[in-house]
Amino acid sequence: MVARAVRDTPADLITLEIGTNAYIRGVFTARSWGSALCGFVETVRDGQPDTAIAVITALPSVEREQVVNTAGVTLAGIRQLTADAVRVLQGLGDRRLHLVDGLTVLPVADADGLYADGLHPTPEGEHQLAGRMAPFLRAIPLGR
Repeated sequence: MVARAVRDTPADLITLEIGTNAYIRGVFTARSWGSALCGFVETVRDGQPDTAIAVITALPSVEREQVVNTAGVTLAGIRQLTADAVRVLQGLGDRRLHLVDGLTVLPVADADGLYADGLHPTPEGEHQLAGRMAPFLRAIPLGR
C-alpha cells in the first residue's frame, strides 16, 4: 500500500530511509528482506520511471546494532541487506536509483545525543539529521 501511494504521488526526488521498522517488527528474515525491498522499489519505479530514488539504509540505533531480532537479523544486517538489494537493482539497469549509507550520514558514535529514546530524534536531532542528510541528497541529479 505504501509503495503504491509513493508510486502515485508526483515527485522530483523520492527518499526512502528504510530498514529500522522492518528490523523492529521482525517479520523479514535475511532471506526475505531483499526481495521485499526490491518489490517495493520496483512498485514505486512503475509509476515513477524517471524520478530519482534515494534509498537510505537504516540510521544507527546504538542499542539495536548487533541485537538479533525475532527473525534472526540485526539492524546492522538489515542495513547490509538493504544495500545489497539496491545494488542488485542498480546492476539490473536502474540508473536513477541511489544508495545512501545511513552510517555515513550518521556514524554510530554520533547517534547517542540525537535520539530521545534511542530511536526517535529529538527536535534538535531532526535539525542535525537534516543538515547531515542535505549534502547527500543535493548530490543526486534530479534531471529527467
